[in-house]
Amino acid sequence: MTAKLIQDTSVSKIAEKYRQEGYTVFVEPEPEDIPFDLGTDRSNLIAKRNEAEGYII
Repeated sequence: MTAKLIQDTSVSKIAEKYRQEGYTVFVEPEPEDIPFDLGTDRSNLIAKRNEAEGYII
């Protein structure tokens, strides 16, 4: 397995876990999907439950 494949598999599993818990999940989110500036950092996954709760990055 390549490092990229391992990473993609891990991100998919984590995304599915959060979806099952009721979160909306963005995998490889675009800057417009993120409600704040991360600068040059890129997140593999962002999960959000609702407007009143924060994000998991």
